Amino acid sequence: MANRRLLAVAFPISYAVHLTEEAVAGSGFPAWLKTHAGADLSGPEFLLLNAVGMTVMLVVAVGVWRNRSPSLGLAAIGTIGLINGSLHLGGSVLTASYSPGAVSGTLLWMPLGALAIRRAAERRDRSVLGGVALGLAAHAAISLGALRM
Repeated sequence: MANRRLLAVAFPISYAVHLTEEAVAGSGFPAWLKTHAGADLSGPEFLLLNAVGMTVMLVVAVGVWRNRSPSLGLAAIGTIGLINGSLHLGGSVLTASYSPGAVSGTLLWMPLGALAIRRAAERRDRSVLGGVALGLAAHAAISLGALRM
C-alpha cells in the first residue's frame, strides 16, 4: 500500500500535470466550460482559482508529510481528486466532447484519489469522514466560483 508521504508528494505533482492539460489541451478548459456550461471563466480567473487550489494542496501535502492529521488531509485531497477526475470524465461523456483535464483526471486523479481515501481509512479514525466532507465542500466552492466568474 502506498506510503502517505509518497501520496503527499504525488498530489501536487499530479495537480501540475492536470493543470497543464486543462490549460493547453484542446482549446483549454475555460473555453470548454463556456461552450458546455455557459460559464465565462477568463484565463486570469482560471489561473487564480488554480493558484489557490495548488497552494491549498501544498499546505495539505506538507501537513500529511509531517503527520498532522494525515487521515483528514489524505481524505480531503483524495476526495477532491476523485471528484474532479469524475466530473471531467462525466462531462466528456455527457457532451460527447473532450473536456481538457479528462485524461489526467481519469488516469491520475481518480485512482490517486481512491488510493488516498483508502489509505486514510486504514487508520480507522473519524477524521476520514471529516476529510471527505472537507474535500466535497472545497470542490463545490471551487466549482461554484468557476461557474460564477
